[in-house]
Amino acid sequence: MSLQPIPPEEKERTISAFRQQVSDDVQAGIDNHERKMTRMGFVFLAIFIGVIGLMAVLP
Repeated sequence: MSLQPIPPEEKERTISAFRQQVSDDVQAGIDNHERKMTRMGFVFLAIFIGVIGLMAVLP
């Protein structure tokens, strides 16, 4: 059983497709992470404002 040589054009096309797929997956992960962190930031801001509001209302 021997390995068959891969033509340079096919090798370059395969590597390019792999790099594009990895790049797309990384970008999707970054976007998802940013979305989650933004949501958490708004939640913590609302909690902070709620605590400050309670402190202002309560003596």
